[in-house]
Amino acid sequence: MTWSISKVGCGTDSKNVTVVNNLPSTAVAGSDKAYCGTSNTITAVSATHGTGLWTRITGTATIVSSTKNNSLVTNLSAGVNTFRWTVSTAACPANASTDEMSITYDYPETADAGDGETLCSATFTLTGVAPAIGTGTWSVVSGSATFVDKNLGGTSVTVGSGVNVLRWEVVAGCPRTNNYEDVSIKDNRPTTATVGLPEVVCDPFINNMSGNIPSVGIGRWTDETTGKTAVIVNSTLGTTRITNLKPGANTFKWTISSTGCSDSGVQIVITNGQPAVVNAGSAQTVCRSTATLAADAPDIGTGAWSDLTGGSTPATFSDANSRSSSVGNLKSGINTLRWTVTSPNSCGTYTSDVLITYRIPTATAGIDQTLCGTTGTLDGNTLLVGTGKWTVMSGTATFANSANPKTTVGALGEGANKLRWTVTTTCATPFDEVIINNNKPTVSN
Repeated sequence: MTWSISKVGCGTDSKNVTVVNNLPSTAVAGSDKAYCGTSNTITAVSATHGTGLWTRITGTATIVSSTKNNSLVTNLSAGVNTFRWTVSTAACPANASTDEMSITYDYPETADAGDGETLCSATFTLTGVAPAIGTGTWSVVSGSATFVDKNLGGTSVTVGSGVNVLRWEVVAGCPRTNNYEDVSIKDNRPTTATVGLPEVVCDPFINNMSGNIPSVGIGRWTDETTGKTAVIVNSTLGTTRITNLKPGANTFKWTISSTGCSDSGVQIVITNGQPAVVNAGSAQTVCRSTATLAADAPDIGTGAWSDLTGGSTPATFSDANSRSSSVGNLKSGINTLRWTVTSPNSCGTYTSDVLITYRIPTATAGIDQTLCGTTGTLDGNTLLVGTGKWTVMSGTATFANSANPKTTVGALGEGANKLRWTVTTTCATPFDEVIINNNKPTVSN
């Protein structure tokens, strides 16, 4: 710049002065950018006045040539890396010009699915870690699951029974292979126990029970029957064979258990329609045309008496359905009576027979005898009913066994000895007499 002073007639006087502007040029750091890698170049507008300098504001990058407007940066951190370009002059340090730019390394953070869990519930809150970089998403690897919010690491989830493998995967703008983590959530509640419909069998066994196969837990059969007799061949097999069923209703329970959780159980009734034993009782010999029967009471079904003897006038029963019925009109001799038990479950009929022998009591002492001595053998009738006894009515005699119709008799007196054979029954006491003559001569002196 020139400063001039002039006067008319005297000429002009002037001086030159120089003015220096030491303000730095305006800093221009360049545009922000995204990059998938750990090194890149930052390029600022070269300073026209002053000196430029790069500095790192965020991230972990290393600026290779900080005083160059176009420098290589290495070791970029995932996420936003911010750099500042400063242009300054020595004369005006307070008036430095700055501008910033960023390189976004959009590299997803390592996926963290949190902890797995074993629980007695279908609902669980997951503990996946929300990524600082990228977006997380839950998915199902195996099993089943429903997420309230699949992009929320700590979302609530409803899982299926048993083991469910869930995956938390984090993705971003830059690729990262296999950036996921799996977690196992186990609903340890046992599979709900189920059985088929009640069954009726006509044997004391059932070949296949109907318990379901559990996907979670262990099943076990137990016999809940009062007075139980059954033998469970394999108690942990839902379709096991069971033998030795009690006649009538047998109650079994199929229980599925899983550690730490409540059991699931259900009952089923298996009805054995076959009576255990049908017994018409012991044979009897009676001296009247009536008797009292004594069959075993049926443990299942109903019983009924009938007469198999034949003839035009069958035996009569006071109550044909009573095991202890009285029977009348018995025929002389052997009467065959049948006790028939009918199953209420269409399992047929089961029978047992008993023999009732009706004998009218009689006493026969045998024919008179003449002996040449003091001993002999009697010939009373063998008894089918009642008890017999020999007694002396006249003369003298001794009996080896007075209750034996064929006993030996001794000490017979001379001449006629009258002996009586008496039969005692609940019906009558018939008797018969016999004369035993001892004709042995008297020895002379």
